[in-house]
Amino acid sequence: MNSDSLIKRAEALARRIDKEVSGPIDSKIRHACRLLFGRDPDRTELELLTAFVHKNSTDTSPSEILLTKIPDTTLQGVAIGDKEGDPLELADHSDLPSEDFTIEAVVRLESLYPDASVRSIVSQWDGTTSHIGWSLGVTSEKSRYTPRNLIVQLIGQTESGALSYEVIPSGLLLELNRPYRVSVSINIGDTSETGVLFRVVDLTTQEERTAFQKHLVTSGYHSDRPLVIGGRAQNSRMRWDGQLADIRITNTALPLDQLILPVSERSTVPQAHWSFQDADRPLTDNVHGWTLSPAGADNLNPAMVDLCHVLLNSNELLYID
Repeated sequence: MNSDSLIKRAEALARRIDKEVSGPIDSKIRHACRLLFGRDPDRTELELLTAFVHKNSTDTSPSEILLTKIPDTTLQGVAIGDKEGDPLELADHSDLPSEDFTIEAVVRLESLYPDASVRSIVSQWDGTTSHIGWSLGVTSEKSRYTPRNLIVQLIGQTESGALSYEVIPSGLLLELNRPYRVSVSINIGDTSETGVLFRVVDLTTQEERTAFQKHLVTSGYHSDRPLVIGGRAQNSRMRWDGQLADIRITNTALPLDQLILPVSERSTVPQAHWSFQDADRPLTDNVHGWTLSPAGADNLNPAMVDLCHVLLNSNELLYID
């Protein structure tokens, strides 16, 4: 029952379920039962199994991440830096952006790189310009696009089908040690001067600035790399240095009249929203229950492995060797 081979089977099953189902825990449990027993769990089984997972789930311990209040705001977020505070990641999901999308975050940057490296806010990219992906970040001291510039890097196919790497600068500069709400809204099929909308709100003064830019990439930018908050996939540089909070990803290009509204009043809800406010599960998003982990760590949920182990030991399951 507790052999190494069975535990490995449980881990493999948990990974498969996590890859195939991006919804909440009850959806993952239903999928596990269909795979193993060829049926859905009944109501009592679902309640018991869901309670088992929640009881045995442990979010990344607050001692392993740096939760912090964002200075000059009422928000709680995470501290990510060069010396302490690792970036956070989520394994790729098919539900992450592949067409139009919007990224929003509250940011406070404490330093720049002395070279042209970028301070990454959110990305799904490893930093290699021949690999597809995207990144929202801020330029550093020797950038050709001016230091402290909010930018998007986008790598995908142009209308001609060619692979293209492009930097889309907003021209909106962020002061160090000052909190901002930043967003970028990309209409992937619109290559006109209004295809990309940047918005920056100074949370100290409430001053709002916006900028429109054009872009070249029109498709094929979705990467199978992890989504990384405060860094890049499999890349020890290009990380944030400061605080990040209230991160939202929406699978549509939100116009300005939607961006200015509270999330509850918008016509489109986010695909993912990490508010970092839940004391027990600060790294779990408010929409699907997607949980971040320190970048480079095994993203496997131990509670799901335990559940799969229990199900694999069920007398309803017939092994045929």
